[in-house]
Amino acid sequence: MMKLIRAVMTSLVVLSLIYFVFIQNLAVHSQDQTEVKCGQIIGGTFSKNAQELNYTLAMKSRDSFEVSVEPVGDQLRTVIAIYGPSGLRLGFTNVGSYGYAYVSRDPFITSGILSATGLYKIRVTNAGILDHNDALYTNPVGHVGDFTLHIGCTIDSTKIEPGDDIPPTPTPAPLPTPTPRSAIPARAPGFSGVGFPGLAAVDFSSVAEIPFLLDTVMTGVIPTGNEILGFTLDAAAGDTLDLSYTRRSGNMNLGLVVLSAENEVFFQASLVTSESLSTRFTLPAAGQYTIGVFRISLVEPAAVEPTVFQLKGLLNSTE
Repeated sequence: MMKLIRAVMTSLVVLSLIYFVFIQNLAVHSQDQTEVKCGQIIGGTFSKNAQELNYTLAMKSRDSFEVSVEPVGDQLRTVIAIYGPSGLRLGFTNVGSYGYAYVSRDPFITSGILSATGLYKIRVTNAGILDHNDALYTNPVGHVGDFTLHIGCTIDSTKIEPGDDIPPTPTPAPLPTPTPRSAIPARAPGFSGVGFPGLAAVDFSSVAEIPFLLDTVMTGVIPTGNEILGFTLDAAAGDTLDLSYTRRSGNMNLGLVVLSAENEVFFQASLVTSESLSTRFTLPAAGQYTIGVFRISLVEPAAVEPTVFQLKGLLNSTE
C-alpha cells in the first residue's frame, strides 16, 4: 500500500513540474498596437524572448494584403499571425503538426480576398503561437534582434508593393469661375405630367479644363454645387475611343457628355444613380474633344453628398 501511495505522489510531482514548465513557456498577449499602411516598410526590435508586436491595417472588402518579416542577422526567428475585424485569427505562418506555429527566419503570409471592411491586426512574435488559444509558446525560442516588416496590398486591382508610394487620396479638380448662367436652375423646371422631366441647359463656356490622360484612371470630385469638370482630349478623325465611368462614392445625379472642338454634342448620357458606364465610339473629325461631367436635377437625393468618380479612356488610332 505504501508503495502505491509513493508511486501516486511521484506521478503528481512529475505532472506538476511538467505543468509548471509549460506555463512558463506561455506569454500574455501585448495590447500595444501600431497603425501601418499599405506599401509601408517599418522597423521593429525584439528586446526579450516571448515578445510580440502588434500592428493594425485598415482594409476594404474585396481587397487583400500580404506581410513578411526580414530579420537583421542570422539568429532572429519570428511568426506572423493575422486577425480580422472581429478578432478571429485568419491564419499564421509555418504551422507544425504539434498544434502551434513554429518560428522561422523569413515568414510570409497573405490574407487572401477580404470579406469585410475594417481594421485588421498583424501580430509578429519571436515565439511560437498555440493553435487552440493563440498564446505564445517559447519552445523553441526565436531570440532577440532587429527586423523590418514589409506590407504589400492589392487595392481595387492595383498592386502596391512594399516601398511603393501610397496612392494619394483623390483631391477635387479645379473649379470653374461662377457665371450668371447655372448648370442647375434654382427651381426644378415645371413638369406637365406627360413623358418625363427634361434636363436643364448646361453651360460649358467657363469650364476648368484638365488634360485627359489616356489609359490612366482620372479621379474627379463634384462638390454639392453646380460645378462642371471638363477633361480635354486631342484625337484624329476616325480614332476610336473606349471610355468608362465609375462612381466611387457620393449620391449626386450626374451626366456625362463628349463635345467636339466646335462645341457639338457627340455623346451624352444621363447617369443619374448609375454606378458605372462603358462605351465605345468613333470620333468623326480631328481636333480637341471635351469630356464633361456635371450635375443634373433628375431624382434629387434628400441629402446631397459630394460625389467622387473615375474616368478611364483608351484611344485606338487609325494610323
